[in-house]
Amino acid sequence: MRDPPPSWGCAQRCKPNEVFSVRGYELRFDVSAVQGVRAGMEDRWNVAVHEGGDAAVLSVYDGHGGPQVSSYLMATLSGVILDDPGLEADPAGVLRRACAAVDAAVVLANPGTQTLGRGPGPGSTAIVVLLLPPRMFVANVGDSRAIVTNRDGAIIFQSLDQRPSLPAERKRIVRLGGTVRNCDGVHRAEGILAVSRAFGNAGIKHCVKAEPEVTELDLNDVDTCILCSDGLTDVVDAAKAVETVRGISATKGTSTAGGLLSPTGKAMRAARDRHSSGSGTGTSSPDTGGGSRRESGSAVSGYGSSGSFWGTKRRVANALTSLAKMRQSMDNVTVLAWCCRAITSYRCEDNAALDSDVTQGSGAAAADGGRPPAPPAGRNPAPRRTSAATSDGGQGSGNFHNSLSRIGTCVDAGGRASVGWSGLAAAAAAAAGEVQGCTTVRKSKAAAAIEVGGYTTVK
Repeated sequence: MRDPPPSWGCAQRCKPNEVFSVRGYELRFDVSAVQGVRAGMEDRWNVAVHEGGDAAVLSVYDGHGGPQVSSYLMATLSGVILDDPGLEADPAGVLRRACAAVDAAVVLANPGTQTLGRGPGPGSTAIVVLLLPPRMFVANVGDSRAIVTNRDGAIIFQSLDQRPSLPAERKRIVRLGGTVRNCDGVHRAEGILAVSRAFGNAGIKHCVKAEPEVTELDLNDVDTCILCSDGLTDVVDAAKAVETVRGISATKGTSTAGGLLSPTGKAMRAARDRHSSGSGTGTSSPDTGGGSRRESGSAVSGYGSSGSFWGTKRRVANALTSLAKMRQSMDNVTVLAWCCRAITSYRCEDNAALDSDVTQGSGAAAADGGRPPAPPAGRNPAPRRTSAATSDGGQGSGNFHNSLSRIGTCVDAGGRASVGWSGLAAAAAAAAGEVQGCTTVRKSKAAAAIEVGGYTTVK
């Protein structure tokens, strides 16, 4: 299956399936978008990294009534969020303000009228993730979905679809002066829209607002996140989606969705009903109330502890969109799957070319009596982020940490280290016997790496 055309999504300062960093964390994302039976593709996606590398926004937008609003969101929302001067101090507030501002602009650009035989104008849902490591914020407007797992394969968070059938959402619509009607088994705001919150839809803006539910998570608890339009979740539940991303056999000890190619008939019928109208969207998740779901953390059956899709070349997002189409999803389908991990070692700036006398596991003392030489002027290692270490971390001695700090290394909380000094400095530390466990100095053109207690980082 071909990659989605550029008009269906965009990445800024990053590329799909290429690792990039955001404030001490590495990320990788994969994306796939396929058009369903509708006349046009209305889904959009966006990944944007702040120019300073301190924040990122990942998002999926599911348009209805045309692609105008979802395209506008793709082009503008991440920039409004990342450029807000209050981002660090009040990220949740920034997300809410950005949604309100962009929604107002969308309504002005795409007016709609609620008249007989006409829809309310184009609109869009949004599922947005803001990364401000080590914090992560999920903002949900409508029924696109975020599914978050930890490294044990447990679903630790899942956004809740905002639909008029939810009691809290129904009360909200009525309080704002709107109505909820049951149209052929599907609850719709003003008898039109199967989501209770959305961008655009100017003709029913009085009761359908773009007010996001915002949830904060600890990025250290997160391994993988799936962002998707409801074209996926109409026919694939969260557990099956996670299994697919992790490469788990659909029949290995589970029956979460009736097998790889066979969703329940109820789910398929519900999907067809919801999408029979061009402006209607929805999902098959249960009506459990407003807000978002924090899951209990039980692991997905059949999933091991091998972690996320860092080491695979498989197109995991494509696997999910293909699964949705095989299960006869009637809608457009977009999946943006990403994984992250904290950087536990850091490359310092190279001080000098490696000296020719770098040894492999040598006990020889350095020429200056074992003390590392001072870095050349202007080339002092300057790691972006250094976390405190314990005195020995179970792997290195206190003297080792002290000597490393003098020459600008980075030590993580486990006592492990990655060193970017000159070869002579690295050889001196190894020769001094200040590392417990297996210690080697690795020779390369630009930097040396130290292996401590079996942990290796080569830069």
